[in-house]
Amino acid sequence: MLPKRDEGWTVEEAVTDEQLRGHAFVSAVVWELDPASTETAVEERRDYVALPTRRGSFLVVRDGATYVGNASCRISSDGRTPYLIGGAALPEYRRQGVYRALLTYRLGLARNHGCDLLTTQARADTSEPILRSFGFKEHDLLPMLVKDRNDLVGEETLNFI
Repeated sequence: MLPKRDEGWTVEEAVTDEQLRGHAFVSAVVWELDPASTETAVEERRDYVALPTRRGSFLVVRDGATYVGNASCRISSDGRTPYLIGGAALPEYRRQGVYRALLTYRLGLARNHGCDLLTTQARADTSEPILRSFGFKEHDLLPMLVKDRNDLVGEETLNFI
C-alpha cells in the first residue's frame, strides 16, 4: 500500500481522449470490465463531452501520469443541484485521499455554478463517513433492490441485461 496522502493529487475534467481513456481505465479496473466494454465506455464519454448542451462532467485523478481515480457529476436542468455520481479509486490508491480530492473538486464546481444543494448517494461503509465529514446530511434513504439473474423469466427479460 502507498503511504497515506490527502493532497497533491491532480484532479481535472476529462475532455481529451487520453483523459477519457483514463476515466474508463479506472472504471474498468474497479468494475472489472472487459476490453470491449471499456472501449464502448470511452466512445460514450467522447460523444457526451462533445455535446454543446451537456450539463455534466467526467473527472479524473492523476498521480503524476497515472490515472488513479474517477467520478462524474451532472447539474440539474434548473441549475440548482449538482448530482455527484460515483467516485472510484484504484485498489492500491484507496484510503489515500483520492475520493476526498474528487469531492473537494466537485464542491468547487457547485460553488462556481451558484448551486443551492448537492445530491449524492453513499455507501455506508465507504463514502458516507467522508461525505458526513464534509457536512452532508441524510435527506432520505433509498432502498437498493436487486434481482438474482437466476430469477429472471422469459427471453424478453434478458434483452435489457
